[in-house]
Amino acid sequence: MILLTRPSLPFQRTQTLRILRQFLPCLLVGLTVTLAFWKAGEDTFAYLPGLWSLIFCLGSFATTPYLPSGIGWIALGYLIAGIVLLQLAPSGASLSPWAMGITFGGGHFATAAVLYWSLERRENHESR
Repeated sequence: MILLTRPSLPFQRTQTLRILRQFLPCLLVGLTVTLAFWKAGEDTFAYLPGLWSLIFCLGSFATTPYLPSGIGWIALGYLIAGIVLLQLAPSGASLSPWAMGITFGGGHFATAAVLYWSLERRENHESR
């Protein structure tokens, strides 16, 4: 959406594609793991949120050379959340809307905040 609403410079387009290429393998692994667990049956579903969080952590760490330094802290948060969710999986608590909402909703909100404070706010301040 951002690419469609803003005029982009060639460097920005190249950097965006580079970040997507860094993150794409993690998305494909997440899809593959999800499909494998879906075929394995409902007994394995409780482990998915923890694995998704760990896979997202790896993708976030892979993009840290191109994004603000705060992204590394968010990736660490996904790592910790993934470990906790895997510990909760045998009881089924990892499938709780609260557990997944806090992990992924909170992580995405934190990412948006870091990007805003590091990039958007600076651009708005410089244009004044």
